[in-house]
Amino acid sequence: MKSKTIRRWSFIHTWTSLICTAFLLMLALTGLPLIFHHEIDHLLGDAPQVKELPAGTPTLDLQQLVLAAQAHRPGEVMQYFGWDDDEPNAVLTIMAPTAGTEPNSSHTFMLDARTGEAIDVPSANGGIMMVMLRLHVDMFAGLPGKLLLAFMGILFVLAIISGTVLYLPFMRRHDFATVRTDKSRRLRWLDLHNLIGVVTLTWALVVGVTGVISASADLIIAAWRAET
Repeated sequence: MKSKTIRRWSFIHTWTSLICTAFLLMLALTGLPLIFHHEIDHLLGDAPQVKELPAGTPTLDLQQLVLAAQAHRPGEVMQYFGWDDDEPNAVLTIMAPTAGTEPNSSHTFMLDARTGEAIDVPSANGGIMMVMLRLHVDMFAGLPGKLLLAFMGILFVLAIISGTVLYLPFMRRHDFATVRTDKSRRLRWLDLHNLIGVVTLTWALVVGVTGVISASADLIIAAWRAET
């Protein structure tokens, strides 16, 4: 590879990495608690409490659940029902003033699938976990925030690709994953950077590409609806 080409790829790698790093750090710090949100909800006492009933108690059918939800929040409409393996006797319910109300303005609660009783889900309507979710999804900026994060995801993917291109000439001179411990601190850090980057290459690409798709979901869905 010519030195001019290497400089171009190095420029791309340096600036795409620098620009997206702060956003990636924010996504990592907010995403980690979200992975363990069930455990955190239990720790904070915000986990929904489903009553113990005799085993084999029959569950309500879908229409009965809809009626129970509408009785709990009259004047609102159903948006979603969801089932969670962790709570087999409860149904996650999302309602809003209209079917097209954006998610941040909807209300989430659970219904006991056997009795239709409404169960509060505090963390889904406020609190620290909702703050984490909003920061992770759109930074409290709605669609512009999502699109900004999508752009950061594109920069992240470019940083990965350019880093891989720059690592290829290095591999021609050294063994794979070489860390030159006998060299200067700067070179050791560079080798560690390269090692971590190449080992996590596939995972990072999956995170970057799927993150861009998720952040662009509103536009993708809108385009799909326009064609159907």
